[in-house]
Amino acid sequence: MADQPVPGKETARLGYLTAALAGVTGIISVAYGAEAASIALLGFGLAMLAESLSELLLILLVVGRMDTSCGEKTMGRAARFLSALFFLIGLVVLYESVNALATGVRVRPSPAGIMIASVTLIILPVIAWRRKLAGMAFGSRALVADAKGIVGPALLPAVTLLGLLTIQLSGAGLADPLAGIAIALLLFHEGYRIWCLSCGGWECPGS
Repeated sequence: MADQPVPGKETARLGYLTAALAGVTGIISVAYGAEAASIALLGFGLAMLAESLSELLLILLVVGRMDTSCGEKTMGRAARFLSALFFLIGLVVLYESVNALATGVRVRPSPAGIMIASVTLIILPVIAWRRKLAGMAFGSRALVADAKGIVGPALLPAVTLLGLLTIQLSGAGLADPLAGIAIALLLFHEGYRIWCLSCGGWECPGS
């Protein structure tokens, strides 16, 4: 009996699950972020949309490597595009956060945003744990490394949740742009991690 099919299917399922979760979370977060004028929630939503694309790329890289028709150069270009996308979103979030600190932006409480960030914060570590197990069974260093890399995206809902809770409980509007700055830094880290992937560097520092 072959060893690889079951872990391979598990890998694909986890990837699609994470991509779907990130995509839906991103769309909802952007909508509620715009409604509440929350830079942190908007940044979180955009980051999750980019993370959804990143997960789809991971499926192609790891599962697709069993198919010799998948070219390394094509995957490398796709990874570099995603890396640039994370850096671009990070720059936009950073600029808007600093501008909000300088000019002052009134942020409305967002109970829905708090709920979204809370659910995502609970689910992502579970996915990371299952992905690590699948990677070990599949013999994929890429999956095991990416399971550790989910720690970065998992910090995104944590930071967002902290900012939204602070606004909800105390009305301190500065919490939102400060959370936005932290989110921008996490986006830069994720962009660097994916850049490592583009050059085959799953064992790069910080990955």
